[in-house]
Amino acid sequence: MISERLREGVRDAAGLSTPYYLFDLDAIGQTAESMVQAWQKHFPRFTLAYSYKTNALPGVTTLLQKCGAAAEVVSGAELSAALADGFTADRIYFDGPVKQAGELDVAIAEGCLIQADSLTEIRVLAERARHGAEPRVSLRLSVPRGRRRWSRFGLVPEEVAEARALLADARVPIRGIHFNTGLHPLDAGPYRSVLRHWRSTLRELSHGSDGPFSVDIGGGFPAASCAPGRALPPWSVYAEGVAAELAQVGLPPERLHLIIEPGRSIVEDHAVLVASVAAHKRRRRRDTIVLDAGTNLVRSINAWHHPVEFLRPGGVRYDVYGAMCYESDLFAEAVEGPADLQVGDRVVVGAAGGYDIPSANVWLRPHPAVHALAEAGATPVLMREPGSEIR
Repeated sequence: MISERLREGVRDAAGLSTPYYLFDLDAIGQTAESMVQAWQKHFPRFTLAYSYKTNALPGVTTLLQKCGAAAEVVSGAELSAALADGFTADRIYFDGPVKQAGELDVAIAEGCLIQADSLTEIRVLAERARHGAEPRVSLRLSVPRGRRRWSRFGLVPEEVAEARALLADARVPIRGIHFNTGLHPLDAGPYRSVLRHWRSTLRELSHGSDGPFSVDIGGGFPAASCAPGRALPPWSVYAEGVAAELAQVGLPPERLHLIIEPGRSIVEDHAVLVASVAAHKRRRRRDTIVLDAGTNLVRSINAWHHPVEFLRPGGVRYDVYGAMCYESDLFAEAVEGPADLQVGDRVVVGAAGGYDIPSANVWLRPHPAVHALAEAGATPVLMREPGSEIR
C-alpha cells in the first residue's frame, strides 16, 4: 500500500532529519482528476469539494484548488483558510454541526452555500434574512441508523418540515440537500439507500427550485487503509449507482448539480510518516526497536490500516515502538527488517496523508516537517517547517 514512488522518495531524502511526513502531490492530483472524470460522465453539473478537515495543509489545498476542486469546510477558521487559498465563495460549502452566529454572518456576506445542520441554524439564517441578508441555504438531511434511529447530524423529517416553513416565511429559497453516510463502502449501496429514503422530500424540494437543485452526497469514499488487502472499486461504480438512484427518484442529471466531498480517498494513501530507529532491545526473545517518532503522529494507527515497513528489507521480525513515554506507544508487531539493523535505519508508516496530520497530538517534541516529492533524485520540497502549527 506504500507506493514505490514514495519509497524511492524516502531513499532520495537520506539527508533529511526524521521524523517527517512525505507527500506525493502528483498522485493526489491524479486521484482527484480520475474522480472528476468518472462522475462527469453521468453528471454534467458536478463539483468535487475537497474536505478541509481531512488535511488543510496549503500545499494540498492549493493544489486541489488549481485542479478545479471546490472546498468543503466545517468551521469559520476553515472558511477563512479556504478563502486565503484562493477558493471563491461560490466554490465553498459550509458544513458541520456547529456554525456560530458570527461564522454564519461571514458565510452569508461572502455568499457561501450554508448546509444547515439544525433548526438552531435555520432560525439564525431566517432572522438574518428578515433583516435584509440573502443567505444561500441547503438542508442537511439526517441519515437513518437502523430501525427508528437517526444520525445525530442533520434534520429528521419533522425538523425538515419546520425548517421549510421558517425559511419560506423569511423568503429564503432552499437550494439543495446534503447528507453524509458516515461509512466507507465499497459500492454505492449506502448512498442509494439514503436517496431512496428521502425520495419524497427530494422531489418536493427540487420541484420548487428555480435553478439546478444541488444534491450533495458527502464523502466517505474509501482509501486503501479502509480495506486492506482488497481492491478498491473504480469511482465509476459510485457514479453509476448514484445516477441510477436519482433517475428513479425523478431527478435527471440536467435538473441537478451533484456534489461530493471526498477527503480521505484523495490524500490518505499518498503520504507517509518517515522515522528512524533510535534504539534496539531484546525482550523475551523478541527484537524490539524504538523510533524517534510516536504514534501520536499517526493517531489512527489502531483504528485504520497503516502499513509499517523498513526501508531496508530483511528476514528478522521486530516489534516497532514509538518515542512517547507510555507503554502502549506501539506502531506494529513482527515487522520484517534487516538482520544487520542499525540506529538510523528508516522506517516508513503508510496511509498518513489524511486525518492523522491535523489531529496529531504534539507531546514532548514539536510537529514534524512536511515535505513533498520533487524530481527523482532531488531533495523533496519543504511544505511546512518543523515545529510550525498545523492548520
